[in-house]
Amino acid sequence: MKTFQIKSGVIAIFDTAANTGYLVNEDASYLPFLIASGQKRYVNAFGGYYAETPSTEWVGMEFNMQPKGGDFGKGRFIRLSDFGTRRTRYGIHSAAYVNKWLQESSRYKSLGCIIVSEEILDIVEQAFIVNNRKLEVITTKGSDRLFTEITEREHNQAQAQKLLDTRLAQKAGPEPSKRF
Repeated sequence: MKTFQIKSGVIAIFDTAANTGYLVNEDASYLPFLIASGQKRYVNAFGGYYAETPSTEWVGMEFNMQPKGGDFGKGRFIRLSDFGTRRTRYGIHSAAYVNKWLQESSRYKSLGCIIVSEEILDIVEQAFIVNNRKLEVITTKGSDRLFTEITEREHNQAQAQKLLDTRLAQKAGPEPSKRF
């Protein structure tokens, strides 16, 4: 895995069409990784619902411990909330069979949650902590949203650098005139 340093402002984007996740920093650096997401079928759990992971914006605001084992791996679970206010049944966690699932071509395995390896969950948990125990999460079908976020962050980084350069030049004052 390449070196990736989590910075304040990092967000998580999960492309459920490709079942790939990304942690994206403000400076547009990012870490890609494999995920499993919701099954594309009706399930009877929780009173019955269509288990496909919804495409929306979330806020991870709670870190919970669930029972260890099958559904939750070591039990760590970042609960996703709608707009940071309403708790949902969805979250980010690992699972007992995550390593097997991530090797498969079809990775629609969960009841709607985002499933990651324990190693990636360590990194996602760090991102949650670095952001004062909140994590902006975007689930989308396709990579358009990822490229939009990276482009905006690159633009913001360029604008910030331009502003910094201007301020440094103003502090330095005018260049002395050169006479020959």
